[in-house]
Amino acid sequence: MDQPARRQILRPLIASCFGLGYSPIMPGTCGALIGPAIYIPLALLVPSEPTQTALIGIALLVWCWLTVGLGKWAETYYQKKDSQVFVTDEVAGFLLTVLLFHLPQQPLLTTFWAFPVTRIIDILKVPPARRLEKLPAGWGALAESNDTLTLVRKPIWYDATAANRLHVLHRIAVAGTRNLNRELSLDWHEQIMPGHFFRLRQAEQK
Repeated sequence: MDQPARRQILRPLIASCFGLGYSPIMPGTCGALIGPAIYIPLALLVPSEPTQTALIGIALLVWCWLTVGLGKWAETYYQKKDSQVFVTDEVAGFLLTVLLFHLPQQPLLTTFWAFPVTRIIDILKVPPARRLEKLPAGWGALAESNDTLTLVRKPIWYDATAANRLHVLHRIAVAGTRNLNRELSLDWHEQIMPGHFFRLRQAEQK
């Protein structure tokens, strides 16, 4: 079997989580079952930390990579931008939950609460899930959009005026000197005042 033929078989198989995405009832939840199928054996075989967390993280990265890599292909193959068959992101969602919140010695108990919680959040789009599609311009981020991880906002370069650039530098200086003042335990009359130097600089420019 040549490579194109293998791809024609493997891509739909992986995108649908081995056919679970074709379920007529709750395809997302059915597809997400691959998550526990990965997590429970992994946790039972490797109960020690931090190795278990590292392996969960690797599994999460793999399924994120699959979701992103198959995203454009899935739109063309299923002839739909929001195909319920494409459910790899549901697996990634569960793995993210157990990566952040898991009991290393009790994977079954972890799955018992993590799986329904993840599904409820995904189905109801609990805030801020819906806001991920409205990330501000200038921030490139992977977020759930139409049941897939996509770059919902491309980075955009904005020119800033000299006054705005100076204002940003002033804010950075204020934050930096506050930390320095705390570290040096200076009294209020001894503290470094960035605003003073800012005003002096403005006077020199005039």
